[in-house]
Amino acid sequence: MATINVKDASGATVAVQEAAAPGPAASAAAKPVVLATDHPDVPVKPGSTETIVTGASLGAGGVGYVGWLSQIAKTLAGTLTVATHAVTQSGTWNVTVNTAIAAGANVIGAVTQSGSWVLSAGTALIGLVKLSDGTNTAAVKAASTAPAAADPALVVSISPNSVSKYTYQDIAASAASTTLAVVGAGALGDYLHAIEIIPETTAPGTVTLQDGTNAAINIFVGGGTLASTIPFTYVNTCYSKQGAWKIATGANVHIRAIGLF
Repeated sequence: MATINVKDASGATVAVQEAAAPGPAASAAAKPVVLATDHPDVPVKPGSTETIVTGASLGAGGVGYVGWLSQIAKTLAGTLTVATHAVTQSGTWNVTVNTAIAAGANVIGAVTQSGSWVLSAGTALIGLVKLSDGTNTAAVKAASTAPAAADPALVVSISPNSVSKYTYQDIAASAASTTLAVVGAGALGDYLHAIEIIPETTAPGTVTLQDGTNAAINIFVGGGTLASTIPFTYVNTCYSKQGAWKIATGANVHIRAIGLF
């Protein structure tokens, strides 16, 4: 760019550039200037001694690159689609189900759980959940449907810390056929574990057991002479197949039935 000679305050001759012609010009023909680094509207590349202000200043325009970026940033609206990336879970994910996933073969990829997952409370369903080892699926039936031998089942064991859930029913001597019914009214499928037979004399009567409408059978035949009146146990361990269990007692003998009925 052309220069002209001028005198400075001390009288020395100084060459200065002529004023640029009005209008834009290429870099080679442009007159260089220095811009203040704290100018709010012009992007300036920070130098080694300049500071990029963040935080509250960003909302007011900021300075340097941050001010520039804050002025050109746009809020993304709608759906942002990106390429598929592998995600590693760390910490806690909160999962909210907005709509039910239809039952069937729908698969949401392969998920490995690590840490805690929280499902938000609500009425949304994640399809149907079945217990399976990949080959056998546990059978779930209505309470009125009896199990079948071919039903796949969960294999479980009873904890040694569990308390027995058996109940019992006492029947006095000389009692006619009496239905075993403690929890309910007595029905098909009731479990009779054992019967404690308690003689009152050494010559007790007979004790009979009946499954529903089946014929009664003698489980203890009295009429003889016992050596003592020590109680003894008749072990049954069966579920009824015809209806409620029924017991009748003869003279001088009473019983305690133990089971789930």
